[in-house]
This record gives sequence, structure tokens and C-alpha cells, in this order.
Amino acid sequence: MNDGVSDLEEIAQARSHRWESVGEGMWVFDPNADTWYSLGGKTEVHPDRVRHYFIAYDASQLSERPYMFHTHPEDLEIMLRNPYDDFSTREYQDHVTKFLSSTPSRADYSVVADTIDRAASDIHPRSFIVHSLGITEFTYPNDLEKIKEMAIRSRDIRDQAMLNFGWNSLGWRRDIVDEATVAKMLVDDLNKLLPEGFAIKLHEPGTNLEEAA
Repeated sequence: MNDGVSDLEEIAQARSHRWESVGEGMWVFDPNADTWYSLGGKTEVHPDRVRHYFIAYDASQLSERPYMFHTHPEDLEIMLRNPYDDFSTREYQDHVTKFLSSTPSRADYSVVADTIDRAASDIHPRSFIVHSLGITEFTYPNDLEKIKEMAIRSRDIRDQAMLNFGWNSLGWRRDIVDEATVAKMLVDDLNKLLPEGFAIKLHEPGTNLEEAA
């Protein structure tokens, strides 16, 4: 599994200026069969957003406990930031972008809900986002309706975490607080706002996810 995750980390860090292919993707890993599956699909990039449409599949045919991975390429991170959001500090926009790239969006929760809904038998997936700072695991209760509701609420909750964050306190630490550190601080605040049963955890690059279960 670790080799496959390393490959996804490389995909997430691909850059077009290096003549590397850039695009989002969805993959499923079956820990019992030690096998990776790509859900294919295509990526659409628009001036204000990027969306990957993957091939819908009955994941229960692959595993009862699938590991689901979504890549957020570094080259497309800027598309995740809403240019109309009026946060109190424009100078920290890069930190906001990294935070959005490393946390689940409405689409991420919707994919989980759709995958569970399509399954012919019960599945209990583990869900991950691979991004430029590492790997994020987001967990949720075994309740389809609550996951669907979270998909609707996720943006408002993330926005609230950013609005609550002590951006002014970073001013004197501007030269020593990097994007990964700020993202972790924001995720800590975000976790306090999530409904019961939901959580987000950032893993450093190269983390053994099976051992981190």
C-alpha cells in the first residue's frame, strides 16, 4: 500500500511548468487483496473551481473496508479558493488555499455518501485526501443521512473556522510559521466545530496509513 500512496503524493505535487501531467483523480485500495483500483473519470477546470467526475462504481464489489483516495493537485489549489470570500487578512491567502486543499469539501463528503448509497452491501470506507502538505483522513459516523447533511454544511463550517482563526496573532510569527503549521492550527479549530462523529486528521508525507488506523 505504501508504494501506491507515495505515487499519489507525487501526482498531487505534479506541476505543469515542469511539463508534468496535472489532474485530479479517485482511487480505491482494498487492504484484504492488497490491490489498487482507479475510478478514472475526468477533471474539469473552470475560472472559479475545479471538479473531478469519476466513474461511479459499487465499491462493495472491491472491499467491505475500502480505502478511498482523492488527490488535490498543487497546481490546481488556487481554484479551491473563492475569490469573493472577504476574510480579514488577504496577506494570508496562501495559507487559506493550503487549508482548503487539505480539508474535505462538500464534494468529498458527497462522494462518500454516493459511494455508500450505491453499494449493494454494507461498506465502511476510510477516506483520504492527498495534497501538497501530506495526507488528510476524514472520518464520519456510519450514518448516510448525517454524511449527506455534512456535505451541505461543510463549506459554512470551514468558513467559520477561518473567520474564528487568530490571523492577527500570526503577524509577529510571519517568518517562522509555515503553511503546514498554519493548516494544522486551522484543522484543530475546525475539529472543534464539526458535529459529533466527524473528525479530520492531517498525516505527514510518507505516513503508513495502515499503522495509523
